[in-house]
Amino acid sequence: MKKMTQLLKNSAALVALLITVSLFSVSCQEDKVIVQNPPPEQSIEPGSDLVNLMRNVSENDVSVDNIIDGTDCSSIQFPFTVIAGGIEVTIDSIEDLLIIQQLIDDNQGNGNIEILFPITIILPDYTTIVIESQEEFDVFIASCDPSPNECVDFVYPISFSVFNLEFELIETVVITNDFELYFFLQDLDDNNGNIVSLNFPVSLVYGNGNTIEVTTNAELAVAIEAGPDNCEVIVDPENPCPAAVVEAYLLECFWYPSSYGGVTDNAYEYYHFTFSESNNLEMTTSSAYNIDALWNVSEVDGKTIVLLEAVFPIFEPFLGNWEVLECSEEQLLLEREDGLQMVFSRDCDYDLAQCTGSGLGICDTDGDGFVSVDFNEIIDLHFTCNDALEYSITFHETYADANALQNQLPSPYQTTVPNSQTFYYAITEVGSQEVRYVASFQIDAEDCGTSCENPGELTDGLIVYMPFGNEIHELVSDEILGIGGQFVEDRAGNENCAIGFSQGDDPIFIPGTPENEITGDFAISLWFKMQNDAVGDYEIIFSTQQHQSDGLELGVYDLNTPLFVTHNPEINLWDNDWNQEVDVVWTNTDWHHLLITHEGDVTKMYRDGILRNETNEDVNLGGATDTGYMINAQNFRGHVDDLRVYNRALSPNEVFVLFNLEAECYTCLD
Repeated sequence: MKKMTQLLKNSAALVALLITVSLFSVSCQEDKVIVQNPPPEQSIEPGSDLVNLMRNVSENDVSVDNIIDGTDCSSIQFPFTVIAGGIEVTIDSIEDLLIIQQLIDDNQGNGNIEILFPITIILPDYTTIVIESQEEFDVFIASCDPSPNECVDFVYPISFSVFNLEFELIETVVITNDFELYFFLQDLDDNNGNIVSLNFPVSLVYGNGNTIEVTTNAELAVAIEAGPDNCEVIVDPENPCPAAVVEAYLLECFWYPSSYGGVTDNAYEYYHFTFSESNNLEMTTSSAYNIDALWNVSEVDGKTIVLLEAVFPIFEPFLGNWEVLECSEEQLLLEREDGLQMVFSRDCDYDLAQCTGSGLGICDTDGDGFVSVDFNEIIDLHFTCNDALEYSITFHETYADANALQNQLPSPYQTTVPNSQTFYYAITEVGSQEVRYVASFQIDAEDCGTSCENPGELTDGLIVYMPFGNEIHELVSDEILGIGGQFVEDRAGNENCAIGFSQGDDPIFIPGTPENEITGDFAISLWFKMQNDAVGDYEIIFSTQQHQSDGLELGVYDLNTPLFVTHNPEINLWDNDWNQEVDVVWTNTDWHHLLITHEGDVTKMYRDGILRNETNEDVNLGGATDTGYMINAQNFRGHVDDLRVYNRALSPNEVFVLFNLEAECYTCLD
């Protein structure tokens, strides 16, 4: 089994990879490291049987889209478009193939799939071919030799040590996916006589879900050759729900408790659980969002156990070890150690966790003591439903009304100020009129005066806010700060609504106060546009004033690669999609949104609304935030706009809202 997710991105990625693996003739270390001569049986010899086995494992997984093309000769490069069941669908990722499976299932397996040409196909060796028509594709399929399925894959990352002929270690090469491994092995012939060895131990995973750890070349060869014997999950008649099967079920779509403690109409039926391969679990509830938890599936004494654990009290009803009594693709019957049973049901139609809103601040700008709440506008601006034709959203004063779809609030709805009111919204399937989700939405209505037009988007927990509206003004403290840099156009073309820095410009200092101190969770959001053309510079856009020994730094490296740094502990969180990528230079002068959010011991980096990297390490800022903050702490040459700092973490939905906000030029907050 080869990794399905490793597909050829573009020729630039290939060039970058070939540059990387050409390291055999270059030493990146000034001091030579002399190690013991690796045994001959541990070296990786070009053209050897082991190298051929490893290359077979690392070939492009051409079976990933068999539901579309039905061939093990090639896969289709994303994106491409098909017509399935009379519906035109653009496939951008492997996950989108689930949509095609659902359309086929909806048509009782009789859905015809038509590929819209031209397409680009990827061969097992990652070569690409443009196919102009179905006839041309049929000819290709008829003439090709299908690629065998080895039913085994490496568990990445793995690494190789490279030695010169004097057995001096000159490089360690880290491989993170099949694509990199394939071309690394292909390039062994050009290693200039250097000696290459694989660093053990190495783990492999079989098609049936079992894993094996090997410690020598000989063990690795035997493990790979055993792959075809480990393709299918062997079902134990004593345990008809093996761990590998249950895990595969949970990784598809999202799940919800259709029955809890024997009650089908239960308080948790609108809780949505999304399981990921990294054993992270995200639970979306009717009163809170994006509860992060952990999960694991194992077999103990012939029984399959699902472990669910989290530190949040709201997760307590689901904590513990749950034995799987019955299983199918659509439902799992679970029983906890205390005897309580829960039926977990799967829903692949729609992940309603992506169709939620959180809250909104509204200003009484005319001073009459009332505000008008336009729920229709709230839905348009603050909810990210993918298919508004299939789902409708209604607002209600109570949870019971939302659940029963009664006493819907009119739009517009008038309320007094100041007032903080919690409403409840129901997401209803249009066709069946079934309520699929109920959650809360808070509206804070305040008297903002007659001169401030700031709508107050996402101000809960906001401790630093600088839109740079023709002044260096920190709006939360309402303090005018000393000038540093010069005013420039923002991303919407508004003059003097962003700040730019050149070589030698002074920083902007934001004084520390008890109100803007970070003592726990936090989030930082800003827009940046680089102007530097010197590769290798580390430029700090925003930081605590004390940031050398503790505190935090948010900056860029190598022209445009975002990097978040703390020193206690030492954390370097890179934008993985841009780290050492050639195309960063090409987009060097575009505006980009950068956001860091930290909750508990998890720190996440988002760029342009998309999660780019995360780390599980607690951050201790010490007393660094007492000293305040800085913009342009080190050598920054570029533009900054719409800086926000929160004393709380932000949810993915809130990240999406910030990324989609229009450029701001406000000079007031309330």
